[in-house]
Amino acid sequence: MPTCPRLAHFKPWTLGFLFLFWSVPALAEEIPATLRPNWPQLGSFPKDIPVWVAASKAFDDQGRLIPAYFREISRLRLERLLRHPKDPATGCTKMLWIDPAYVDPPNRSSLASAVRSSEMVVWGKVMATEIGFERGQLGQMLAVQPLEILKGKGVAADRFYVFVPAGRFRFGGYDVCKEDPRFVIPKVGDEMVLLPYLAPAGENYLNLEYEGSLIVFGDEGRVEWPRVMAKSNAHNAETPVEVLGEIRRIAAEEKP
Repeated sequence: MPTCPRLAHFKPWTLGFLFLFWSVPALAEEIPATLRPNWPQLGSFPKDIPVWVAASKAFDDQGRLIPAYFREISRLRLERLLRHPKDPATGCTKMLWIDPAYVDPPNRSSLASAVRSSEMVVWGKVMATEIGFERGQLGQMLAVQPLEILKGKGVAADRFYVFVPAGRFRFGGYDVCKEDPRFVIPKVGDEMVLLPYLAPAGENYLNLEYEGSLIVFGDEGRVEWPRVMAKSNAHNAETPVEVLGEIRRIAAEEKP
């Protein structure tokens, strides 16, 4: 039987090792099971409770939420919501979105106003997602590889983490559909622009709490604008290249 000439000089045990090596899958991107950022806006949030906990760690052996990871009012509300029956039309439990009442939120009605009202702007790529809870809110954590810091200084990280409270989530026997019109929902492999209002020094967990904090570059070069910007014709950019160029121009105008 013919053999590959490049492998003929290897001994059998060496070939076995090579085939084993080649068959090992690439390691999956890991998202921390808990995160405790030092955001100024956390205010009175309890210091002993993580801001983020992965769903894989949030439940005990009996399928109950672990109190140590939640404020009691959040845990009781979630347990009640997760017990709701599934919608026959979708096959999932619908979790409604409540519009937060912000006091004097930043202006995000256009790309220019969003860039100017953000301490930091990052162009990045989604490397992984994880289902879990941020301050008692169900959603998904994204691990984002930064491709360029378009605005802001002093933050050096090979990964940023951002929370998106929308999507379809299957975990621990649950199947939940959750909408949040403030956000475009990205998927692994998508590139996007992050516009956090605040960028605390040394933190790689960025808060996208305000509407208009996420622009997604979808399939076939499509720009998926957040709702608040989609209503406006104040931005002159239609492709990802044009969006990035416009952001660089706006950020450069702010420099002294």
